[in-house]
Amino acid sequence: MWTLRQAGVTDLRIIYDFENVPIRQEVLDSELPPWPEFLKHQTKALEEGTEKYFFLEHSGIPQGFARLSHVSGLWYVTTWGRWLKTLIYCVGLAAFDYLKVPRLVWNIRESNKRWIKVYEKYPFQFLGENSVFVTLNKPPYIGVTKILYYGIEAETFYQNRELFIKYSLPLEVRW
Repeated sequence: MWTLRQAGVTDLRIIYDFENVPIRQEVLDSELPPWPEFLKHQTKALEEGTEKYFFLEHSGIPQGFARLSHVSGLWYVTTWGRWLKTLIYCVGLAAFDYLKVPRLVWNIRESNKRWIKVYEKYPFQFLGENSVFVTLNKPPYIGVTKILYYGIEAETFYQNRELFIKYSLPLEVRW
C-alpha cells in the first residue's frame, strides 16, 4: 500500500540519506551541507513553518519525499524519488488539501529532461527561466545552469484532479 504522510524533525535523517547521493548535485542547485548543519537548519525551518516535508511510503518504508519551502510569499517544491507522477499528485494533496496554499512553484534544471517530460503531461504553467550559479565537486568547482520554473494554482489542480489520479499509484493519505 502506498501512503502519503507529513514528515517531521524525527524524519530528517531519512531525508538527508535520500539526498546524500552523487546524483544530487546534478539535480538540485546546491550542495548538501554536513549532517549537523542540515539538521540544525531544517529543524529551525520546520519549527518556524517555512518548510514542510511529506513522505511517499510503500508498506511503511519511505520511497520518496516532497519539500515545500515558503520563500518571499511563494511555496517552492522539491521532490525526490522515482515515482515522479505520484509525487506530483502527493504535492498537490499536501499543498492544496492539507496546507491550503494557493499556488506552487517548481524549479527544475533544464538538463532534467525526465522531469520536464512529466511536467508537460499536466496543466502546469511555464513561468520562465533563469541562469544560476551552481557549485561542483570537481574543477572548475562553479558552473552555470538554467533553471525552468513551473507553477500550478489550487483551482487548476482541482479542475484536473482526475488527470493527476490517473497517472498516480493508488494512494492512501494519512494526515
